Amino acid sequence: MELPRRWVRVDPKGDNYSGRTGHSCAIANNGFYLFGGADSETRTNDIYYFHARKRQWTKIKVDGDVPLARSGSESVVYK
Repeated sequence: MELPRRWVRVDPKGDNYSGRTGHSCAIANNGFYLFGGADSETRTNDIYYFHARKRQWTKIKVDGDVPLARSGSESVVYK
């Protein structure tokens, strides 16, 4: 299936996250995961999932040994 190759403005729904740089993204499950990065105030260690078809952000609740806040990290999806 050939996808259109043009920019389209998306007005997403759901949990809002701060604009940031140095984050990492990994594509999986009909969307992508965004981790960490630095916003205008501090580095972060939160993780969000964007469901492409629903155009919706969800903040993922995590527990256990959470990584330290960081920017410039990398991510992968492992099945």
